[in-house]
Amino acid sequence: MGDDLLTIEQAAELLHLTPSTVRSYLATGKLQRLKIGCRTRLSRAEVLSRVSPGRTDWRAFAFKPKPATNPWSRFLALVIPLTHQR
Repeated sequence: MGDDLLTIEQAAELLHLTPSTVRSYLATGKLQRLKIGCRTRLSRAEVLSRVSPGRTDWRAFAFKPKPATNPWSRFLALVIPLTHQR
């Protein structure tokens, strides 16, 4: 079971990210944490599920955007990308 759990630093190395970026993903829910006592661990299977096949850099992380929860958020999600197009 020890091989199935990763520290934040190990997950960062596997994803080619900084540990602070992995902590940010944990805080926003993009990655799920496992609390063991006062220590945070990540499931190797979950970390690897976020990596696209054939990619070995930070762009390999598969982002899953959260759905908009209210009409105003949905409106902004549609309008803001349109206003930034050139």
